[in-house]
Amino acid sequence: MSGALAVAPRYFEHWAVDKVDGLNRAYRIAEALPNLSPFGTNGGGELLAFDPSGQVVMVPFIPMREEDAVVVASSWTAFAQKIID
Repeated sequence: MSGALAVAPRYFEHWAVDKVDGLNRAYRIAEALPNLSPFGTNGGGELLAFDPSGQVVMVPFIPMREEDAVVVASSWTAFAQKIID
C-alpha cells in the first residue's frame, strides 16, 4: 500500500507483510535500529517505523541511527488520519 500524507514525509509506501522480514534483513535494520519496528519507506531515503512507545518515526537510511528519528505521528491511528484520500 502506498499513498499521500497531509504532512511530511508526504508520500509513504507500506511494505507488504510477506516482504517485511526480507527487507529488514536486506537493510540490516535490526543491527542499526534494534529498538524500532520498520514497516515501510517514504519512497526516498527514509525508513518508516514504530518506536517502542508506538509513535511512527522516520529515519534516514544513511546513516540509519535511532538518534536521527523524527516523529511523524503519535500512533498508527494518528498516522492513518493524515492519509489523503
